[in-house]
Amino acid sequence: MARFRYEALDRGGKAITGEIAAEDADEVKRRLRDMGYFPSRISEAAQFRVAQPGQTGSRRGINTSDIVVMTRQLADMVAASLPMFRSLTVLHEQASKPALKQLIETIRTDVQEGRPLSEALARHPRHFPDLYVNMVRAGETSGHLDAVLLRLADFLEKSQRHRSQVISALLYPAVLITVAIGAVTFVLGFLMPKLAALFQELEQTLPLITQALLAIAAC
Repeated sequence: MARFRYEALDRGGKAITGEIAAEDADEVKRRLRDMGYFPSRISEAAQFRVAQPGQTGSRRGINTSDIVVMTRQLADMVAASLPMFRSLTVLHEQASKPALKQLIETIRTDVQEGRPLSEALARHPRHFPDLYVNMVRAGETSGHLDAVLLRLADFLEKSQRHRSQVISALLYPAVLITVAIGAVTFVLGFLMPKLAALFQELEQTLPLITQALLAIAAC
């Protein structure tokens, strides 16, 4: 399954863009029409693939990228005036991970029982923190849920990007420290004792620095 970027018109003639995961362009067209959109351009997004069974990658856990895609797609459907239950049904059908399908199914059931979306999301704090839920609630109250969902998706993407940058920045010095510790351990634990034995066989007096290093290694 690949990710496609689309350009389309809604029922009011407003131009919209977004991304959607699907098997091919024909499936994208079909889903867009189900959402009430009129696709004008569809292209495959670069550097993105959804793992298939047997491929490398976890299909169990739900990560931030899954929530971002779900939020952005839900925003597009809300903007197209699709009923919330229908929107969640479309999300459920196109979800690839079993855990994500189960999460959406639970939310959809709560919505079907009459709960607002914000309340249904609040029942899953692991995936939807208080900030997310409160912004959705504000969007429901103001009638601008689609705009709020888009802002949430942008916020989550930026947070994920910053987190990756921090991890990358910390990874390099961590590797250097590990290599340095390994090198010092090798010198003190393996190389220095052999040098000491060699000096003793030659009946040579060890240099002061060598004696100090051997004393440290013996500690």
